Amino acid sequence: MESKPAARASLLIIACSQTASIIFAFVAGAVPATSPEDLIGMASMAVAGSFVGRRLQRRFDSRAVDRLYIASLALIIMLCLYNAVRFLQM
Repeated sequence: MESKPAARASLLIIACSQTASIIFAFVAGAVPATSPEDLIGMASMAVAGSFVGRRLQRRFDSRAVDRLYIASLALIIMLCLYNAVRFLQM
C-alpha cells in the first residue's frame, strides 16, 4: 500500500478510536476537569491542523510522507524514553 492512502486510513482509525474514547468518558462520568478556554483552544487547533494538513497533503509525494512518518516515529520514541527515565527516577 502506498504511504498516502495508508496515512489516511491510519488517521481515520485514530479518529474513530478517539471518538469512542470521548463517548466512553462522558458515559462513565470520567471526563477530566479542564477549563473551557483549554477546550476551545484544542478544538480550534484541531480544525486549523486539518486545514493545514489538507493543503500540505496535496504537495507531498509518498516519499515525503515516508520521511515525515520516520521523523514522527523518532520523536515519539524520544518522548517515550524521556517519560520512562522520568518515571523510573520517581
